[in-house]
Amino acid sequence: MSRLRKRVPHWDDCHPWDHRRSPWDDCPSWDDHRRPHHDDRKPPCEERLFSLVDSVPANGAAGVRSGRFTLTLTFDENVVDNGVWAHNRNKIKMWAGTFRIPIRVSHSTASGQRRKVFITPINGLPANSKITIAVAADFRSSSGHCLGKTAIIIFSTVKFASVVRRPRRRRLFPTTEE
Repeated sequence: MSRLRKRVPHWDDCHPWDHRRSPWDDCPSWDDHRRPHHDDRKPPCEERLFSLVDSVPANGAAGVRSGRFTLTLTFDENVVDNGVWAHNRNKIKMWAGTFRIPIRVSHSTASGQRRKVFITPINGLPANSKITIAVAADFRSSSGHCLGKTAIIIFSTVKFASVVRRPRRRRLFPTTEE
């Protein structure tokens, strides 16, 4: 076998504008790889999908308190096993309007809590904002199923900050101690 027989296809091999050569789909494959813009393979998950069952705060909620607290996402399958957690923990993003919010994603190790994912905004949620949480379509369950489509949760926070700040009192007359 010649060494050129098992080489990567080059764009000259199947240039689509040259009528003497074959079109892109007839290109010789290299270990069944295709070019990225022709890759119509399904994700490495199975066909059966699972879903996001519940979120706290709920989708469409208004008047959610601002500040730092934990949000909860509940799925209908186990999504926190060691096999999939390293993949899943980077598939959740959060925005306040168009600004990305840094978050910490965690889960519980209790047996009944394996379907729940906890999201904590590191700097808290801003007041008077539309908050969007996106869970990527390739979020996986421990049984190998995919979410299938991006899950979006949108809610809004209260107009004013939930943290009540007390003003410091200034002393009008300095006291002198003797």
